[in-house]
Amino acid sequence: MTPLRQTFSAAHGLAGLRVGYLIADPAIVERVLRRTPPYAVTSVAEQAAVASLRAEHELAGRVDWIVEERERVAGQLRARGFALSRSEASFLWIPLPDVGLDLAAAFRRSGIDVRLTTDGGIRITIGSAVANDAVVAAATMFTESRAAAVAGTRRARGSLVSQAI
Repeated sequence: MTPLRQTFSAAHGLAGLRVGYLIADPAIVERVLRRTPPYAVTSVAEQAAVASLRAEHELAGRVDWIVEERERVAGQLRARGFALSRSEASFLWIPLPDVGLDLAAAFRRSGIDVRLTTDGGIRITIGSAVANDAVVAAATMFTESRAAAVAGTRRARGSLVSQAI
């Protein structure tokens, strides 16, 4: 049996509660439980998760919205030259080993919290339309500033070459 793990995050509207479930072989469940702190899920979180499971229609609507919004944002980022990995989650991942730190800093200067991964990639969680538009705007500013810097460097090199001649 392939283990199935599901969190009640963005689609359920319960990301802050840190609740989920695992369906797996009993031996796997036993190993996980040995590493799980006692009372890791509060009664409030448990009640919210059960209520979310009962609200299938609302869940389906949130999932549809997240998928549409993720694809909208991904398309806009790709149009600005970012190579995104394919995603079926509530976040996008941009593999940027060379400029990840710079882009993460640009996002933070714009008030956007992103997760920088150990390989220099950036994980961007899909949020509200307003928050997602801010991500696209910050990414646009970043690419425009880098393009301007490259153009400035080329002009400076050209100026040095013409002075040398």
